[in-house]
Amino acid sequence: MKHLFFSGIFFLFTIAGFAQATKEPIESKHQAEIKFEEPQHDFGTIKEGSVVSWEFQFQNVGDTLLILKNVLTSCGCTIVEWPKEPIKPGESASIIVNFDSKGKEGRFNKVVNILSNSSSNSSRITISGTVEKGAAPPLK
Repeated sequence: MKHLFFSGIFFLFTIAGFAQATKEPIESKHQAEIKFEEPQHDFGTIKEGSVVSWEFQFQNVGDTLLILKNVLTSCGCTIVEWPKEPIKPGESASIIVNFDSKGKEGRFNKVVNILSNSSSNSSRITISGTVEKGAAPPLK
């Protein structure tokens, strides 16, 4: 009886081992991938008090949905607008970066960090330029 019991246990472990060996790995090979047309923009020289903006175009060049989890700026003078819905493989979208130059005389370089489910998990885009002292043009 003991022999039959141990043979049954051995048989079950053998079948379980073969079943595990033939399974696909749990880790998915599908990845989202974000690619910017131009990850940097230089505004050149702008007048102090101006609010300038730039639209950074990007595409999901991966093979699964791209999800932007968060978009972080390096300062309160930089505001971003970004898509909250997933971007399908092959589709394009944009991130709009607004810079308020009020009180920011001189050279500036602002970094925007994009946290996503892409293979690198984070990307960066930058804006730069020089703020010249003087009255900004009136807003229309």
